[in-house]
Amino acid sequence: MKLIVPIPEAWKAVVLVTALTAAHPSPRSFLALHGVSAQRLRSSRTETAEGWPVTVVEAEDRDDVLGAYVHILDYGAGIVARRGAAEDAATWRAAVLELVRQARPDFQQHEAVCLADQLDGVRLAPRGAP
Repeated sequence: MKLIVPIPEAWKAVVLVTALTAAHPSPRSFLALHGVSAQRLRSSRTETAEGWPVTVVEAEDRDDVLGAYVHILDYGAGIVARRGAAEDAATWRAAVLELVRQARPDFQQHEAVCLADQLDGVRLAPRGAP
């Protein structure tokens, strides 16, 4: 599984999408590990277009970084965006939140994770058959 986020080409250097891993007990501390840190943080809740819950974390004393933690079943992934100096803060924030809204999980598996996957399509002879 992974989190799919449609990042515009111009933003590839300023948006980080973390791996989809077991849910972190504190989205705020998870995002702090990835650069969303300040003396005072504020959190809010929203959701993706598909209805997955999202915790948005922003610094109260800075407007150049925004973090979002997307909750998917028992998993989670972070999205961290940094604003360029020339970008308008309000316009940038709205664009980042729209990007977060478009995030979605990819449940396809690209590798076998159990014996049944390994044997998919293989006919096994019954025990004791010649």
